[in-house]
Amino acid sequence: MPDNVDSEAIYLYCFASSALLSTVEGMGVDGKNPVFLLPYRDVVAVAGFVAEGEFGSGTEGGMGDLAWVGPRACRHEEVVERAMRHSPVLPVPLGTIFDSHESLENHLRNQHDTIREFLEKVSGQDEWGVRGILNHVSACERYVLEGMTMQSGRFPCKSGRRRSEGRPNRSDGRKAMHRLLGSICQDLEEDLARMAADQRIRQNDANGLAVEDTHIVLNRAFLVPRDSASEFCARVRTANDECTIPGLFFELSGPWPPYSFCPRLGDHDRRLKPR
Repeated sequence: MPDNVDSEAIYLYCFASSALLSTVEGMGVDGKNPVFLLPYRDVVAVAGFVAEGEFGSGTEGGMGDLAWVGPRACRHEEVVERAMRHSPVLPVPLGTIFDSHESLENHLRNQHDTIREFLEKVSGQDEWGVRGILNHVSACERYVLEGMTMQSGRFPCKSGRRRSEGRPNRSDGRKAMHRLLGSICQDLEEDLARMAADQRIRQNDANGLAVEDTHIVLNRAFLVPRDSASEFCARVRTANDECTIPGLFFELSGPWPPYSFCPRLGDHDRRLKPR
């Protein structure tokens, strides 16, 4: 640890196993100061130090400014991923800082058992994200225009009789599409869950969606053993290859640090505040 840590704010990236992680090379979140390790028994805090003024209320930008936070978020993620190459990690949110290395030591001591248990749980596993993206209008319209309701003869009218002539029923086409969509997503989710140690529902957002009327219909994080990762990824590719709904695509991302599975570690830290 650098000698002048006490006079600076301490920035925390993640926790790791002290037996597996001996160093993390490279610069930290500010792009100027190096990363250091603070060990306690069998776990270690991966941290760095930043000038208090750089993140203080007098600086430009802040956590609500994408131009300010973007490069720092990337550097934060790079540090966590460098640590992850050698050890399981418990990553903490962007902008977690402590007033001194003593306060970080106290936090590490108080949360030691929770950290250790989590590192044991995720050892040899990574987070993978699976997102189902649907162009809703395209899917519904093509179902109707292609006459799938009439041609398949699979979808009954409200009266119970199957349509065999006349114009395609737009309402029936949409309902048929939604039933098939639910079945496809459920089958995929169940198959992926069997290959994973755990899963979480992720909050839907519009990140990366630039097409109007495009919606997220599935959004899951899976904790996947590394020896199952190839099979896991292949199942997502198969879902796309065999998909029968126009405008539906399953997006796979990873491997990531296990952000979606991290336990809450109390309120001993403070965060960078939005400007």
